[in-house]
Amino acid sequence: MCGRFQLELSIEDMVNFMEIIEEVNRRYNAQDLDRFAREKKDVYPGNHSLAITEEGFLEPVWGYPMEKKLIINARSETAYEKSMFKRSMSEGRCLIPANLFYEWQGEKKVKHMISTDDRHMMLGGIHQVFRNPDGKPEERFTILTMDSKDEMAKVHSRIPVIVPKGKYARYLNHETPEDEIRSILSSYPEHLIIAMDEGHSQISMF
Repeated sequence: MCGRFQLELSIEDMVNFMEIIEEVNRRYNAQDLDRFAREKKDVYPGNHSLAITEEGFLEPVWGYPMEKKLIINARSETAYEKSMFKRSMSEGRCLIPANLFYEWQGEKKVKHMISTDDRHMMLGGIHQVFRNPDGKPEERFTILTMDSKDEMAKVHSRIPVIVPKGKYARYLNHETPEDEIRSILSSYPEHLIIAMDEGHSQISMF
């Protein structure tokens, strides 16, 4: 699963993100992008965070509401079949930038930080508008997950989907066929860096 991640955004980062989809290039300038910049900060369920969509940038709240709970993750293998996620999978796919994400291992809940060689990884997400208790519409997102492998499986059985670099536009495109999206969602990252939080000492690379 993914229950917390870290994000730091600069104007340069936002300019780089503009290259992901042409529509963003047409709609934003440097002044517009300035409002998205942020210092390094951990993102918790219920927080706002940046989402990149085919239409542009959003800052939705993390977690689909269900009664008094937040659904912060969705299993990528079954999301197309679940009533809560089916529409989002077809019409609301998004990329969630993160510098790293956290997982907690075992009964002692040993905290680990997981990252890649890139400054930002793009987590596979979906978004949708929900009504707040006061009736106002609010954009929300959840993060798709997949089974862990190799060393990561020793830390946690699930991992956020990390969309491959060359697949960003295809993942966001509403016209991309379902079987192609499923293939993208099943792509396991080639290289992860796993580090214990205490002292930031690296324990494994693969």
